[in-house]
Amino acid sequence: MKLKSQILLIFLLLFSTMAFSQINIRGSYSITSVCKDGIIMAADSRGSLYFDEDNIIAYFDTVQKIFIIKDCIISVTGTMAISNKFISFYLNEFSQYLPNTTYLPSDLLNEFHKYYCTLYPSLKPDFYKIHLTAARYSNKLPLISVLEQGSIYSDLYSVASDTLSEFNNYSSSDLLSKSDDEMGVLMKQCISNYTNKFNKHRKIGGPIMILKVAPDNSITWRENMPTKENWDSVDEVYSDYLKGKVKFIFTKPETESEFRNWLLNSRK
Repeated sequence: MKLKSQILLIFLLLFSTMAFSQINIRGSYSITSVCKDGIIMAADSRGSLYFDEDNIIAYFDTVQKIFIIKDCIISVTGTMAISNKFISFYLNEFSQYLPNTTYLPSDLLNEFHKYYCTLYPSLKPDFYKIHLTAARYSNKLPLISVLEQGSIYSDLYSVASDTLSEFNNYSSSDLLSKSDDEMGVLMKQCISNYTNKFNKHRKIGGPIMILKVAPDNSITWRENMPTKENWDSVDEVYSDYLKGKVKFIFTKPETESEFRNWLLNSRK
């Protein structure tokens, strides 16, 4: 009987180790749109730890999901980390390869796609799980492009992460009539309403970060400019969690002790 108990304990420990090692980090929600004063991009800052879409074990704030690359603004949703590295790590690495020239949003996304698939071909299936939106002006004309599952879509006027968002109900004339402040308020309200309506609090939340690119391509943070560099790796997030620098909200209280023990043991 004692031997059976020991075998069961070893099995549970091995299962826990294997399971936690397969955790992914996912993030949403973002909206990008043209308005009267420029192009506005907004994104929440929640990251979810999950085994699959229906099995979220914890979530945390604040994950940066919008960035400035050259003179384009870029948002990232979907899978937030691949092979232990955040997408922001790959974006930073990618930007170092770029020559000092101007890129249209579609060209920038195409270059990022080529960079990633060339340097990390084995990770291509995971790359296709991310959703990238890029925006800027060209000759005073607003340009918004999307990279999704290897395909690029351009000539867009507005983009929301989910077609069920009420933001999609607004016409282009409605959006164009709004100032950047009014657009920021609308985006935050739409994100909040979507989260509440579909009970997405484990996936969407935290401070809403907002960027603006003006017709002259000057870029300004409108709200919640990041105060620190985004994590490069998942290990850095875990380290900050153990140090009490970032708080994980666990969906099941008993999971926290198992997860913490797994982290501590994996660092020995």
